[in-house]
Amino acid sequence: MVKPLLLSLGLGLGLALPGAADEVTLRNGAVFSGMVREQGDRVVVQMDSGSMSFLKVDVREIVRSDDPLKEFERRRLT
Repeated sequence: MVKPLLLSLGLGLGLALPGAADEVTLRNGAVFSGMVREQGDRVVVQMDSGSMSFLKVDVREIVRSDDPLKEFERRRLT
């Protein structure tokens, strides 16, 4: 009984919260949002419209977003 309830809650959280996106800021100031992964000496940003790849030396910062459950907890506590 408890497992189906937790599963339903988890699925509901995924649908209720907007999609989480990571952010990549390049040294030239350009910012790209999407799912970020690192592959060797490159950073790949997967976006709705496709993907872009950058050399790590051209990346100033990567800000990873919270997963939906952490975001739910943060919103609940505020």
